[in-house]
Amino acid sequence: MKKIISIVLVTLVLISCKKENLIIPPPVFVTNAEVRANLFIGTTMMDGYLVQYDTSFCNCLDGMDARKMLNFSENLGISHYGYRLVVESRNFVATTDTIHQWMNNLRSKYVYKIQVISKGFPNARVTGYINDKFLDTKTDLKMNDTTAIQFVVTSDPLSSDTTRFSLIFRK
Repeated sequence: MKKIISIVLVTLVLISCKKENLIIPPPVFVTNAEVRANLFIGTTMMDGYLVQYDTSFCNCLDGMDARKMLNFSENLGISHYGYRLVVESRNFVATTDTIHQWMNNLRSKYVYKIQVISKGFPNARVTGYINDKFLDTKTDLKMNDTTAIQFVVTSDPLSSDTTRFSLIFRK
């Protein structure tokens, strides 16, 4: 019942604004660019996060960001502002930007895959790569496409370090 009342109220406001020729700004969650990262074991997605880029967003912790709720299995999120986030809204990449990934509960008997989906980035204006601190490798991101890397957790504790991977963008 509350949902129906909310829909009716929003509809009445929109009709009233249209009647008065008022301009309704677009919702703030419509973004120009985004990066999604998903953690897989085989074909099973275990966890993921979303970073939205738009010139209207601030590079600060605000109501457009969402803290991560941990699960009992593998976790993949963003480490920023001293918090773990599942959704972060940032201003568009000015010169450089780094998404500090945070992972935990990784197990040594699995082959993991991180899938990074980026879209809405201006062609050739922004480039990026996945930085693997453990292997000291950089994998170029396919901007406006999907990039995937596989990795394993070994007996070396650094292979399961919570901050092993980061996404780095340059303009």
